Amino acid sequence: MKKSLLALAVAAALPAAAQAQTNVTLYGIADVAVAYERTDNGGTKTNDVRVQNGVWSGSRVGLQGSEDLGGGLRGIFNFEHRISVDTGTQSSATNFWQQSYVGLAGGFGEIRLGRDYTVGFRALLPGDTTGYSFYNNAIGSSAATDALTGGNDGLGGATVRQSNAVQYISPSLGGFKLWGMYGAGENTASTKVGDMWQIGGVGAFGPLGVGLFYGSTKFAGAGGQETTDFNEFGGSLGAKFGAFGIGAAYAQSELDVDGAAKAKGIYLSTSYAFGASTLYLVGKRSEYGDVKDTGAALSYTYAISKRTLPYFSFGYNNVKEPGQADSKPIKVALGLRHYF
Repeated sequence: MKKSLLALAVAAALPAAAQAQTNVTLYGIADVAVAYERTDNGGTKTNDVRVQNGVWSGSRVGLQGSEDLGGGLRGIFNFEHRISVDTGTQSSATNFWQQSYVGLAGGFGEIRLGRDYTVGFRALLPGDTTGYSFYNNAIGSSAATDALTGGNDGLGGATVRQSNAVQYISPSLGGFKLWGMYGAGENTASTKVGDMWQIGGVGAFGPLGVGLFYGSTKFAGAGGQETTDFNEFGGSLGAKFGAFGIGAAYAQSELDVDGAAKAKGIYLSTSYAFGASTLYLVGKRSEYGDVKDTGAALSYTYAISKRTLPYFSFGYNNVKEPGQADSKPIKVALGLRHYF
């Protein structure tokens, strides 16, 4: 139920002229689970039970809207705040809004200004039948690539979100949309550090989905260099045949420095829907140099209604690093997700 009393109250507070043309929608997800986690680092085991936010996907509250400007032109905006339902705090220590953009849309496509998901995030989605959900999903960070990206990464170290961005999305070209993004680093010490760009495309052709992307970000340099390019690329392919879904994705990233190790990620996913239930099985392999993280997850959802779904998820990883004992964490969650 996307329209709510709060959304109506927002609309009621607008001037009468704006009310006639502006549509404002409140949306959100509340997702909390009772989770068990076992760590095993070379025989040193720990066990923990917790009430955990966002195992299926992050809890959030958002407002989106559009205004008819005439001639097929619309003004658009989206603000999305991530929250930890288990503690009542915001999920990110640095960003109150995980999405925050304003733009224009029409026959030419869309132009967005602000903070948004990257082209890589959109391009890898067709390969994940879970929709970036549960343990070991395609966009979740990996122990193998954390050393390169600092933990803010997707498959193969792919960048997930970008602030200070200008983004263009083309109209559908026979089912395929072109995407382009430029992000300003806004670094006062160096006008280049943090600058990024990505290009790609996402298509839907009947039961088939496909995505491709390539991009580069300026990292702070070493050895007298002002900047070093961080290059990334990847693609995905997915298909839905009745109740059965299947997907695959690959992504890679590296610093443009002689001898630098590559971060690589390959992902496979399947799903099967029967009645009100859906079963998901995924596998993921992440590598960065000699560090290798192999993971899998089995998840199950049951739709009590279109908006309320209990779920179960089991995840297992085996992380191998030279000179270190293998780490084999196990995670189990029983949770509840509600859409509004």
